[in-house]
Amino acid sequence: MTGAANLGRRIARYRKMQGLTQVQLAMRAHVSISMLTKVESGYATPSEGWVAAVAGHLGVDPEDLYSPGDAPTQPVGITVDRLRLTLAAGDLVDDSLVLRPLSALEHQVAQVGEWRRAATYSRISPILPELIRQLVAGAPQYGERTYVLLAYVYRAANSLAHKFGHIDLSLTAIERMAWAAERSGSELLGATTQYLRAEALGRIGADVEARQLLLTATSPLEAKIGTNADAAAVYSRLHTYLGMTAARQADAATAIGHLNEAASAVAGTGDRVVHESAVGPTSIEVFRLGAAVILKNPGSALAIGKHIRFNSDVARERQAYYWIDMARAHLLNSDSESATAALSQARRISPEHFAASTTVRSTVQMLIDKQRRPDDRVRSLLSSARVPRE
Repeated sequence: MTGAANLGRRIARYRKMQGLTQVQLAMRAHVSISMLTKVESGYATPSEGWVAAVAGHLGVDPEDLYSPGDAPTQPVGITVDRLRLTLAAGDLVDDSLVLRPLSALEHQVAQVGEWRRAATYSRISPILPELIRQLVAGAPQYGERTYVLLAYVYRAANSLAHKFGHIDLSLTAIERMAWAAERSGSELLGATTQYLRAEALGRIGADVEARQLLLTATSPLEAKIGTNADAAAVYSRLHTYLGMTAARQADAATAIGHLNEAASAVAGTGDRVVHESAVGPTSIEVFRLGAAVILKNPGSALAIGKHIRFNSDVARERQAYYWIDMARAHLLNSDSESATAALSQARRISPEHFAASTTVRSTVQMLIDKQRRPDDRVRSLLSSARVPRE
């Protein structure tokens, strides 16, 4: 049986399990009934975006609809090239596109956000270029809401770009996010973009510029944090990164002050997502841990980490950061055994984040340097982290 036939058979099976007719599924996923009929019959091969839309309304992952070996696998280079072309096109509209309804686009953007926070980048990359083109084409008709959605998917593009080491593409994605945020009418989305821009500046060592950008973004929000929970969340996120910036500059007192301000702004609230940013007490404690590691204070880092507990509201990506920083703290404390265990936890929780993270690679390399003969567990981590072998 061909890959197309297998795909169609699985779609039909999941559809029937949910008691849906072809017409009902086509209406919910906003795809044509004729195309759905052809796909289920094995006579048409749909795009990855089409499969993602149908999967979303069947309540399954797109990968579940493919047979082993049939799922589209694209080298990172090909995905990045497609994304680069899409971002370079800016607001140019593809007139050949059949525009999908806004509700369908909202659903897919929400799905992309969930995948990004779960660090399942392989699910995002195939559908992102087409989703961006759809939103750009729909903006004149759907209005400001479309620009909010565009800002969210540009953020996902930024995540993909910097995870795989494409700094220039990351900066382009952030510029596109700023363009969309400006047209969205949302001050808080604009401030969120400034946080991401500062984060990108920090990755290239421009901490002074990042700090100034963050301070400028926090100023207009300060008066709103007592009456607007979302403003308080964004304000908290800005101060969190100000704290990390100060830590990188070895200014412990300033770093602690900003992290305390971040915690104060969201005191009494739970962990949640605001404009695609994970905010709340647990996230701030993970950043405290990271700051202590940057400041080379393993005792403080391990004490902070010992009291952090995760619930279902905390993104797996954030949990992976926690375990990676715990590994770094253990290494600073000359405890290779605990560092190995922490890195193994990070890989278990988020294998794609583990494989893409430059911090993981440097940490694994430090672990190897501390061992005369790396054991099987460390060699396994070495392979997963894609550390070049000498």
